[in-house]
Amino acid sequence: MDDGSGPTERTDRPDHKNRLVADRLVADRLVAPPDPLAPRGIPLGGPLRAAGRAATLLIMATALVHMTLLVLYVSPALSSADTRPAQAEAWLQPLFPQDWDIFAPDPPHTNTHLEARSWRADRPGRWIDLTARDIAAHRHNPLPSREDQAVLRKAVGAHLAGSPHTQLRAPLTPAAKYLRNVVVVRLHDLGEPRPDAVELRLRTVPIAPPGGLAPAASRRPLGTWEVVP
Repeated sequence: MDDGSGPTERTDRPDHKNRLVADRLVADRLVAPPDPLAPRGIPLGGPLRAAGRAATLLIMATALVHMTLLVLYVSPALSSADTRPAQAEAWLQPLFPQDWDIFAPDPPHTNTHLEARSWRADRPGRWIDLTARDIAAHRHNPLPSREDQAVLRKAVGAHLAGSPHTQLRAPLTPAAKYLRNVVVVRLHDLGEPRPDAVELRLRTVPIAPPGGLAPAASRRPLGTWEVVP
């Protein structure tokens, strides 16, 4: 019987039942025990949180300084080593050298091979083409070592960029000493006895144009250097 207060809401309506079921599911989910296989975080105390913040700030500061020095190092206005900031040169040069040849390669116009021979008891040995040995060692190698490929070439380039010494007992530059040591190691790997001195020369063959005749090779002596025991 209607008491005049308006229509009463029936609790047996389908939408009301659905709402009750949904509320019960939500309540069950809120009070359900945690999954034992779910990952759980480790609460950090005050000192650990401070250390984490300090480590994060240090990493961000290091990245910011590195990017700033990198921009100063590669800036076109500072292309010369004399105009770069000393801090950028000191930070990037030992560990992060910028070799732009990978973006603008300058293909070689000649094939240059380093040849060496040993001197023992004032008697010369046979000439050995070390560059050809390197090429043969890396050809058909599925996992060639890029470091081994570049060591000899970079050692020769660094020596030629300096002041080459050709005399037997002349004071050697650091680049010449490095090249000499590389050559001694390569000769040892080939089974050669330790020499008293090593004689080096470069054999250069210009790359012929397509369909052209191969130019004649030229040889440039680099000198004969004593091997310090």
